[in-house]
Amino acid sequence: MINNNITNIIITASTYMDNEQYDKAIKDISLGISYDPDNYELIFMEALCKEKLGFIEYAYYDYRLAIYLAKKSPITSSNNDLTIIQEQFNRMCSYCSADSYKLGKALENLIMERIRLKEYNNTFEFLKLFIYDTNSFSANINLTEKNMLLFMMLEIYNCEHSHSNEQNFRDIFQRFNNSYDEFYSIYYPLKFALRRIWFGIDYNKQIELIKYIQQYNISADMLAVLTKYCIESHYWYDAFNKITLMIKPYFPTHSIQMHEYSQLLISTNSNISEPCLQCDDFNNNAAVHYLNYRSISISTSQYSKVLPRTLDSSRISIIFCTNSDIYANECIMYLKHLHIPDNMTLDIIPVINAPSMTSGYNAAMNYSDAKYKIYIHHDTFIIDQSILSKLIKIFNSDQNIGMIGNIGTTHMCPSGKWYESNLLYKRGNFYNDGILNIQLAMSTYTKDSYEHADGIDGIFMSTDIDIPWRDDLFDDWHFYDISQTYEFRKAGLETVFLNNPHMILLHEPNTTKDNLALYNYYADIFLKNYSVN
Repeated sequence: MINNNITNIIITASTYMDNEQYDKAIKDISLGISYDPDNYELIFMEALCKEKLGFIEYAYYDYRLAIYLAKKSPITSSNNDLTIIQEQFNRMCSYCSADSYKLGKALENLIMERIRLKEYNNTFEFLKLFIYDTNSFSANINLTEKNMLLFMMLEIYNCEHSHSNEQNFRDIFQRFNNSYDEFYSIYYPLKFALRRIWFGIDYNKQIELIKYIQQYNISADMLAVLTKYCIESHYWYDAFNKITLMIKPYFPTHSIQMHEYSQLLISTNSNISEPCLQCDDFNNNAAVHYLNYRSISISTSQYSKVLPRTLDSSRISIIFCTNSDIYANECIMYLKHLHIPDNMTLDIIPVINAPSMTSGYNAAMNYSDAKYKIYIHHDTFIIDQSILSKLIKIFNSDQNIGMIGNIGTTHMCPSGKWYESNLLYKRGNFYNDGILNIQLAMSTYTKDSYEHADGIDGIFMSTDIDIPWRDDLFDDWHFYDISQTYEFRKAGLETVFLNNPHMILLHEPNTTKDNLALYNYYADIFLKNYSVN
């Protein structure tokens, strides 16, 4: 019966397409796909219609899906359907240019629609093609936060179905009502709880994991997959064992499965037995002062000069702009884990409702009279408990040093984009958490305990003197950091990198794709105002 319906739909939709009634054709095609989500002929027809209607980015992935499914279909070996689809796809690509941001969103929409149709297995394998694309440009387009979390959901589904024989078993899509939003709401709290185990942050905060497992009905497979992605691979074995012991009294079945995962990991991977950081419940009791940008009034009359004000050399302020309570709270938890040098105080200043990074930083800089200020992102989690003493030691060693950073370049490239520098000049010492891959980023070449920095990334910037941030030029979220590095040197101060042998921090890069035109707009402003030669 369904096959007859599909045949009738194809005939009707073809007639609409012949008459250039593509909107009507798509309605019929969508109905057919709801009956048979893996029908490559219908998906190919949908691609043709979307192309004709100008939805190139959406057509692109429909063509790719049709090709993928046609290759898997046994009937294409006896006809030339695959060749026809490939030729039409190549034809479109030969004359069309697609918007990279729209491409990422189009893939998200396609995956979401296939999940809604409960087609999980082929969707997982299809999405995997893009998640692990060896072409870095293509991978960057597809690696949106949503696509990576959808991939994670599909992987959890496959793991759950690979061994579950329980009569009343409910997989991840059943538990979360096929809802990405429900998964998203628990992913970050669960991720943070797992990461605390890795970094040894406050045992009372680690065991929130138990509450989440119970509250959100987290399966052992989901816990294992998230652990794999939330903790750097060198620490997997110890992390799995710690989680196994932690949950054993409450979830014995989960505990058994997690132990089995740890044994599988150790048998199939090398270099995964590094111990997690020792658990430490230390709390420095730093004061937290939220600063609402909308409730203050500041004006900057001069730039590129040291502000004529007296600063308190016994105070340290750590400043970040935030639009997320969950990230702000987690960031603060790590900051309260830091050791404060003797005879000094630390306060934490989250800035909310700032229209730009420069304006938010200027507000906090003027609010605090601390001599030592550290500017970070709210998704920067400092793990080196001794970092404050190390920074102050360097500042005190040379009165000409005005800024210390952790990430950037010793030689700025002509584009003004530090990450395009030669590997020889790049500096960094941090974990980069890209959701599906935590990378250890460590400088290949370093000189001494600290060295000159041409451009310092805003993930971590520390100062011992106040110079206004250029909110007159950079009124968004780009180039506020590199420009400030140059502002300090304009004022006759040195900017340096701390070459620390220990990991300083973990950072989560923004997986929301930036407007490239906007980014390049601020790059041009930077190049017009500063000499990079």
